[in-house]
Formats: sequence, C-alpha cells, structure tokens
Amino acid sequence: MLRTRLALLAVLFASPAVAAEPVRVTNLDDGAVLRYPLALLRGRLDDTAADIVCVNQSSGRPSRTIKGVADRGRFVVLAELLPGDNRLLLRAGAQELPFVLTYKPQTNPYFVRVVWMTDAGGGTAYESPLENDPQDYENKLDTGLKLMQCFTAERMNDLGFGRVTFNLEFDDRGRVRVHTVKGDLPAESYYRMDEQAWYRHVDELVRRRFPGDRTKNLVLAAYTRFDPQTGKVRGHTALGGGQLALFGSGGLFAWPSTPADVAAAFADTHPVDGKAVFDDSAFRGTFWGVAATTLGSALHELGHTFDLPHSREPLDVMTRGFDRFNRAFTLVEPPSRLNRQPLRFAEREVACFAPVSAAYLKGSRWFALDERPYRDAGRPSVRLDDDSGELVVEADNGVRYIGLDVRGEAVDFRAYWDREPPKEVRFREADLTPRAKTTDVRLRVLDDQGLSRSVEAGPLLERRKKDVPLPGHAEEPVAPSLTPTTSQTSRTPRPFSSTRRGASPRKTKRSRTRA
Repeated sequence: MLRTRLALLAVLFASPAVAAEPVRVTNLDDGAVLRYPLALLRGRLDDTAADIVCVNQSSGRPSRTIKGVADRGRFVVLAELLPGDNRLLLRAGAQELPFVLTYKPQTNPYFVRVVWMTDAGGGTAYESPLENDPQDYENKLDTGLKLMQCFTAERMNDLGFGRVTFNLEFDDRGRVRVHTVKGDLPAESYYRMDEQAWYRHVDELVRRRFPGDRTKNLVLAAYTRFDPQTGKVRGHTALGGGQLALFGSGGLFAWPSTPADVAAAFADTHPVDGKAVFDDSAFRGTFWGVAATTLGSALHELGHTFDLPHSREPLDVMTRGFDRFNRAFTLVEPPSRLNRQPLRFAEREVACFAPVSAAYLKGSRWFALDERPYRDAGRPSVRLDDDSGELVVEADNGVRYIGLDVRGEAVDFRAYWDREPPKEVRFREADLTPRAKTTDVRLRVLDDQGLSRSVEAGPLLERRKKDVPLPGHAEEPVAPSLTPTTSQTSRTPRPFSSTRRGASPRKTKRSRTRA
C-alpha cells in the first residue's frame, strides 16, 4: 500500500514532460555558427501533410522566403544568410519554429574564383531550349556555387570533419563575384582545338588575367553549342587540375537562378529534346536531371583542382556520384526516362565526398576557413629504404594524410587527424603491390601545413631487393588494406580504412587533366 501511494505522489508532483516541437531541425542546433551563406536545414514534421517554408526575418533580400520539400513527415529547406545573426521562422501548416543561425564569413585568402568566358566576340548568351530564357548567367552561377559550397560543408560534416568548405569570392551584396572574361579567339577556333589544347589556352588566359597562386578558377564557356546536324556539342569539356576547372555551359539553362528556385529546379520534369540541345542528364532526359548532373560535374572538376583523383566509391562526387548531387537538397526524385514514378531514396543513396576524398580535403589550404600563417618549407617526401626495402614517407611538418591510388583511382588512405601527426611512416613493399595486384601505384601525401607530394611508387618498388618477386597480375585491382610498420618517429598507425561501399559505379569515363 505504501509503495502504491508513493508511486501516485511521484506522478502527481513530477515535472511535466516537455512535448516535442511539431517542427524539429535535426541537422543543426539553434544558434549554430556557419561559415558559408546558404544553409541547409533538415528535420521532421508532426503534420505529415504540411509544406515547409523558411522565412529569414533578418533579411530584405528576394531570397528572404524559401519553400522547401516536405515528404511523409520529413523536410529539407534552404536559408540564405546575412553576416551575423539570422532570425529564421520555419512554417509548416499552422505550426512555426523560430530558429537562429549565425553566418560568420570566412577569412581564408585561398578561394574559388568563378569566370564566365566568352569568345573574342564578347557574346555572353548561353544556349537554351527556352524561348524566353532570361540569360541570367550571373544569377545561376551565384546560386550554383553556393549550392556546391553548402553541399561540401554538409558532406564533410557527415564524416566528422565539421562543416568545412571552400571559400568563394563575394561582392558587397553577398553575391558570388562572376568575372566575365573575353577570350582571344572566335568560337570556331575553340571548337577546332582538342580538349587538352583548349584547356592549356584557357589556363594561360586566366593566369594572365588573374595572377597568383591562392585561387582555384572555375571557368564556364559561354560559347558551348549543340550541333543538331552532327549530334555533337561544340565548346564543351569537363577537365580539372592545378588551378583550373574548365566546363561547358550546355546545361546552365536548367540551373536555379536563386536559392528560392532550387526545389523547383530539382523537380522540373520538362523533357530535354536531345536532338535539339545538349542533354547532359545521365540518360534521365529531364531538366532536373540536367541540373543535377551539371552542377555535380562542375563540383567534380573543382575537386580535381583540390588534388582529388577519381575514386571507386559509387556515390562519391569524384566518381559518377555527382549525378546524384540533387539528392542533397530534396527528398524525392521526380519521374524521368529511367524512373517512370517518383523515387524516394535513402540517405545512404545521396551523393557525397567519400572518406578517401574528404580526409584529404580536410587538410587543404582551401578548406581552412580562416587565414593562418603557413610554413612553405619541408614539403613531404617518399623514398625507398634500400636496407629494409620499406617505403618511407617523411614530412617535417607532420603527415596528415597518405592516399593510395591504383591506376589513377583513389582506393585507400590513412589519415592522422585524431592524433599528433607523425613525421615518418613506413610501408613494406608487401603491403602495397600484392594486394593491389599492379605496380601502377601512386602515393599522395599531405602534411600539416597543406603541402602535398604525389609520387609514383612503382619505380621506387622496382629498386627492391632482387629476391622479392613482383607480381605481374593484369586483373582489376582491389582496394587493399595496408598495414604500415612502426617507426621510431611515429606511433603505430591503424590499417588503412577501405573506402569501398556498395555496387560499382556506372562505367562512364570522364577525363581530367593535371597541371
């Protein structure tokens, strides 16, 4: 009896339970500080039939109110932020949630520059199947680059690196500065060039116009045109490396012009007539497919300028994962030629930067967020210890990342972000080629100062002791699990982390170049 009375008193005097908010943001905390201006909010709704709208009550810009996507109690919505505190109001039917985000602009002097390149005639119009296309390339590039910046921050955060991302060049209005640059030649001359010659020409042009080594330049060619008679697109490429990512503008017509247009752009089922215009939609044949593939592909080429090779991760932006760029900003894919019905996808089916790529970006100077003093001496090195037969990675500044590339693809890595970076790491020859089944092996090393070294390991390994047979397998290599040996100057590292996950990506080759 006494136990029953005590239980009743506990119920009567207990603090009332706090009811869950009917609108809940799940990927960001109230009051969070972001270092980029376009925020992505994900969450849950009690009203499964409600739409989601985000109002930035601190903003007077056209993007003050943005409608997002809600589906079966989940939502995703964008908010364009002003420097400082932003008072957001999330509305879902009759329910509202006040939410504050603070935007603190980056001070990193290493940034991405955006260039709209015309031919010698200076025409800025891009090709479009729309009769009344506004030809607002500056708006589309502003929105597109902010989406790429936001996507990168979210994907890096998913892997535990925090919301680090590259910096952009903004004007006083908070818009991405787009430099319209006139080329030296008429369009026909560019059409006659092969990809590598065109790339070199544009690289030289941009370097003359914008000298300096703290920028990565994303250049889109305004003169990209589809030839209906031949079925070929002229003035188009997708190449990246060094300081330049060069891309055609054939899909720009499908890009959103403002952050408020993003949800609509990724839901636009208008068909693309592949006999009249360049259909760069990965066989989906819709405007939303073109927007997804071309935005993702432009980011892919930027990735090469950040020294990322291709990977084998099916959803990595550095493979054909870039075709799924749209999935980071929506919840349901509309119908297309590939899927006749709307397609709901899981979070694991969204484009990403795979660990083998993201762990390298973490140490890039372009991802530092704030200005910091760097030491430019002591670049990493890789050598063969003739006595032990081991490959020795050395870095005066400490090793942060070692990547293993096999036949030009990143297949494995070791990162030292959770500890003091070692100055030396050793690998046995047996840890490399037997598992890779090829001598076409490259090591990419990044140190604590953002200095890198990329070394072909094959020639070094051929200097190994004569009695160690080198396998000559020709079959496709698999992702190895490397085990570094212990050195006197480094802690014993764990085995490399494999990045393989899921099925193989679609065999669609995309070329690139490295400066």
